[in-house]
Amino acid sequence: MSTPDPRAIARLRSRLPSRVEPAGPVLVTLDDTPASHLPVRWAAAEAAVRGTTLRVVRSVVTPPPVVVPATPWGTWYPWTSADGRSPARAAWDAARADLEDVVRQAHEVDPRLGVDAGLAQAGAASARRDDALLVVGRRRGFRALGGPVPGTACRAARRARLPVAVVGLADSPQAGPSAHRVVAAPRAGEDPTGVLDVAFRAAARRATGVTVVHVPGATLPAAVAAEVLAEVLDPYAQVFPEVDVRTRAVSALARAVVQESEGAALTVVGVPSSPRDVTGRSLVRRIVSGTRGTVVLVPSETSAHERRG
Repeated sequence: MSTPDPRAIARLRSRLPSRVEPAGPVLVTLDDTPASHLPVRWAAAEAAVRGTTLRVVRSVVTPPPVVVPATPWGTWYPWTSADGRSPARAAWDAARADLEDVVRQAHEVDPRLGVDAGLAQAGAASARRDDALLVVGRRRGFRALGGPVPGTACRAARRARLPVAVVGLADSPQAGPSAHRVVAAPRAGEDPTGVLDVAFRAAARRATGVTVVHVPGATLPAAVAAEVLAEVLDPYAQVFPEVDVRTRAVSALARAVVQESEGAALTVVGVPSSPRDVTGRSLVRRIVSGTRGTVVLVPSETSAHERRG
């Protein structure tokens, strides 16, 4: 937390968070890799427990046209497959078949779930203003390459102004300090309500507690920082009395969040509000690459978006 502003603290304390999720579907975006199907069941379960619909967008990579010279004079004809289909047509047909399987997987999670599935050209915008959550998967080699953060997921969170869930499963689950809890890591110096709203609602749905990991400002003594944080968390204690709350003040946020997230139900992290915040992007990258489970990225701009609920 940075130097406390009495007016800002009073504003946060007077604002009661809502238990109601923002209206809108849960959007999951997929590509043609098998690993991209991992988020489908997670997104379907999230949509079902929220009482909303699931929107699936499967991107299609259209191969460039392949042509061969048909005559010595250089007349060119497009290449087609043995059954007469062009590479582009074959790619779209395969994507449609894949999409049918994705819908089947979603209905295995909840047969009553409403699913809106469609195809889109790779690179086309997927998120809409009415979407409540964007769900993406981790590519193979995620840890070695840094995954889609901040290059994809972080940008998506800022541009769409909604939380982005990067879905992953622990390959060897460990029982960390916050096992089965929701870990929340608001960014120092920024409005924490977006992160806290997502974290507390997720904890209430999962009947678990919240661990808030924060970095006290350099100008604040530890006791003062703890008092400021308590003021910020007081409205959440009123609205979510069943959610057990723990706080942990640390000096190295990324390392502490990774430790706390071992075996956690969910990790919620604040995304830097400025794309030029190199330090913030590096911090998010380290957290997501070091965390085995699912991480929800919440930009500070989502505070207004979340309050619509």
